Amino acid sequence: MTVAHDLGDRAEALTVIRLEVVGHDRPGIVSQLAKAIAARGFNVESLESEVASAPMTGDLMFTARAALQAPAGSDLDDLRAELERLADELMVDVTLE
Repeated sequence: MTVAHDLGDRAEALTVIRLEVVGHDRPGIVSQLAKAIAARGFNVESLESEVASAPMTGDLMFTARAALQAPAGSDLDDLRAELERLADELMVDVTLE
């Protein structure tokens, strides 16, 4: 999805990317993801997260859904690679569309 934002006399096209994260809950998941996203020039437009008990085990499961703004010239492959690296470290599943 592309959104035009009016920035004074110019309009900049921003691509909106969907991010979903699912895994066992642990401190720091949101912080580490946000740092990786911001370090690559992307912006978190919206974020919804929740922690709920898994149906069969009762383990606490973390789920987050976010909309990210990708400015023109941003490197989506770099973001994807870093999120995949973090997913392994945090033991979560990450989907980026």
